[in-house]
Formats: sequence, structure tokens, C-alpha cells
Amino acid sequence: MKTFLTFVLVALLAACSFATIIEVPGDAVTIQSAHNTAASGDTVLLGPGTFTENLVFTKKLILIGSGFSTPALCRLAGQLRLNSGSSGTTIEGLRIEHSSHHSMIISATVDSIVLRRMLISDMATGYSTLVQYSSGSLLIKDCALLHVYAGGGGQSTEANLLNSGGGAVVIENCLLANANTTSTPYRTLQGTYSSLVVANCSFVGPRTLLGLNGSFPFAMINCVFHDWNTSNASWGTYPPTSTIDYCSSTGTVPPIGTNFIQLANDPFVNYDETANYQFGVSNLHLDPVNGVACINAGDPNVLDLDGSRSDLGIYGGQTPFVDSGAPNYPYVQSLTVPGAVTFGGELQIQSQGRIGRGY
Repeated sequence: MKTFLTFVLVALLAACSFATIIEVPGDAVTIQSAHNTAASGDTVLLGPGTFTENLVFTKKLILIGSGFSTPALCRLAGQLRLNSGSSGTTIEGLRIEHSSHHSMIISATVDSIVLRRMLISDMATGYSTLVQYSSGSLLIKDCALLHVYAGGGGQSTEANLLNSGGGAVVIENCLLANANTTSTPYRTLQGTYSSLVVANCSFVGPRTLLGLNGSFPFAMINCVFHDWNTSNASWGTYPPTSTIDYCSSTGTVPPIGTNFIQLANDPFVNYDETANYQFGVSNLHLDPVNGVACINAGDPNVLDLDGSRSDLGIYGGQTPFVDSGAPNYPYVQSLTVPGAVTFGGELQIQSQGRIGRGY
């Protein structure tokens, strides 16, 4: 037992000695200055507030905000660019609202990026891509991607929520919403991928859903589609070997796939089709009456947290969407260990940090 305790203690201390926790109060320091001070592998904790800046990352960091339930909670008013050197970065609990296109740009030299519990939106009045990605692997989990500009005219109503130049992308338990009201083509997922998996997502306001080029593995399961633009509703283009399975829609039926559910009514608790998606107002939980066909209707191999068959949409599966975006990332900030312990006594270690599901 003594040997085991010693090993665990040494392992914990070793894990903490290679990274630093940098705290950024929302009213005092910029995120960029924290990045510049940090070493690769450090964790940056953001306090509540609005950070008005355009960020350029060149280091691997864990960036943890305090959630996105309100704009004032933890908000970046600007663009986030991940450049060479930032491979392996994880970002969580942050609200990004950019006034122009390309809210996030991930360069071609960057790999293994994880985005969790984020809200990414724009107010672009021209052609817009929320997340521009090039290569490598990208995980988008429990996020809301919103194109909120509802003006008119030309390209001002065309938006891609994600555009890839060849990366391997997994999108899970995400909301993908478009507030546009015209029939201009709008492709939610655009570009070329080495592989693309979309699971337990809710799409509202789609026009031309997919603009996928080339031949690569593409699978979409356990998703819900609602509020199609009826004057221009289309599933778009996708690889010939694609799989669309266990999905449901109130609009157009996918031309491929199996186990599809055609919905007669709005399946959500609260969604105003006239107003489109409204963050903090719309409620995309499944209505127990109109959305009953989507409950326990997912792939039998995908289970919800309670062990039942997965519901369709963002609240199904093992990592359901969290409306507040509150972070749930475990870390140890500090350990206080006594200098000695008597034989047979208990080793009392005091720690500061957060314990959470590591998902």
C-alpha cells in the first residue's frame, strides 16, 4: 500500500509540474496576453466578461471559459485564429461572436483541435464561414454554431457553418442553426474532408444542407432537421458511399439512407419558425407529443446516459448538449501534501481545482 500511494503521489505531482494554470479575469487582462505568457501545454482559465480582441494562437493551450449562457458570461468579441504551433489545443466554455465572416480560422499546419461547449456565431453581412478548417483532425462536441444575420441581398444571406479543406472531422451533440429568411443557397457543411461523422445533432433553418466534394467516408446518424426553407430545400451534394441513418425531418426526405422518420409537426418544445432559432428562447428538447417519434429512436448501438436507446437530436447520446455551456473539464490547480505521516496514519492531500466527467 505504501508503494502504491507513493507512486500515485509522484504521478500526480509529475502531472502538475509540467503545466501552469493561468487565470484571466474578465475585466483586467486580455486572452492574447495570457497566451503570450503561457508555455505550450498550459491551461488558461477565463473569468466572466467580454474580451474584445482578435486572437492568434501559436501554442498548444487548454482554454476554459465560464460558459456561454449569456453574452456577458464569457464572450470573445472578435476572431480566433489557430496558427502553426497550436496543434492539440482544446477550447471550452467560450462564446465567440464575430462581426464579420470567419469567426474561427484553423490553419493547414494545425492538427488535433477539440472544441467543446462553445457557442460560435457571426453577424456577417457578406459571405460567411463560421469555422474555416484545413486538415488534420477536429472534434466539435456539444457546441452551437449559429449564423444569425437575417438581412437581405446577394451573398449576405449565404453562410457555411463549417468549411474543410481535407480534415477528419467529428461533430457530436451540436446545434447548427441559420437565421436567414431568403432562398439563397446555404450549405451547413461545406468542402472536402478525409472523413466526416455527424451524430446526435439538431439542424434548424437549413437550405442546401450539404456541399461535400470528393469521395470520402461520410456518416450522419441520430440527427433532427426542421424548418427547411421550402423554396430552396435540398440535401445538396455528398459522397456516393455516404450513410444517413436513424434521422428525422419535417421537410425533405434524404435521397439515401435507412430508418428515416418523416415528421408531421415541429418536434421541439419551443421553436418559432417565423423568428427562426433564438438563443435562450428556443427550446430544442423533444416535445413529448409532437417529438415522440424521435425519443428512443436512434441507432440501437448508441445509448443515452440513462442506458436507454438514444434519442435523436442534441440531447441524446452519452454527452448531451448543455444549454449553459458551463465547462466540465477536470484539472488540478494545486496540491498541498504534508511533509510526513505516521505509520498507519492517513495521508491527507488538499487539492484545488475541478473534478468533472472527462468525456
